[in-house]
Amino acid sequence: LKPKEEWSTADSRDGLVSAMAKKLEQIPGVAYNFTQPMAMRMDEVVTGIKGDVAVKIFGENPAILQDLSDRALRILQQTRGVADAQTEVISGVAELHVEMDRAMLARYGLNVTDVQEFVEAATGGLRVSELIQGQRRFPIAIRLPQAYRQDLTALGNLQLRAPGGEWVRLNQVAHLTTIRCPEMISRERAQRRVVVQCNVRGRDLGSFVQEAQNRRPTQLKSPVGN
Repeated sequence: LKPKEEWSTADSRDGLVSAMAKKLEQIPGVAYNFTQPMAMRMDEVVTGIKGDVAVKIFGENPAILQDLSDRALRILQQTRGVADAQTEVISGVAELHVEMDRAMLARYGLNVTDVQEFVEAATGGLRVSELIQGQRRFPIAIRLPQAYRQDLTALGNLQLRAPGGEWVRLNQVAHLTTIRCPEMISRERAQRRVVVQCNVRGRDLGSFVQEAQNRRPTQLKSPVGN
């Protein structure tokens, strides 16, 4: 930062943070946190989280974790003095789901691994060689064009060769669907967990935590085992 006497956006640290937050909140999807190097290092050492306040929720079911984290976020947002409230995003990523039809596989003499390797090569690519330039090495891989990889119908119409010589479409031996899956799975002490965090401005940390805890029994009831 410039010397404080040269500031034009604000005349205090809190004013500068507010001005920066106002600009950043206009950008969709961005998560930001205002802190200082020493404070951030201390927070990381104590809790592993960069915010002033962190709520850690443990459980095995991603859907329940997402629901509880959303409720915890609302509690923090309703508490006076909250700033930079955010939660880890753990869901919403599209994933290709391939369910094998074992009866049809047996009919054509194919194995599950045959289909798995076929789909892996078609979507993720298959390494076929290596390019050497001096001391540098670059893998050479082949894969289908993006239009095929993103179209379930086109992907299902791809053919693989059965041991008997027949050409079998992928959708004859497997069901292809797109499902929503967790984007990220965080673990701590061998358990799945999601973190909700925030900073506190304009009041002391202790009273903020106490007020949030007073809201928890009525607004955040976790099921048995979570």
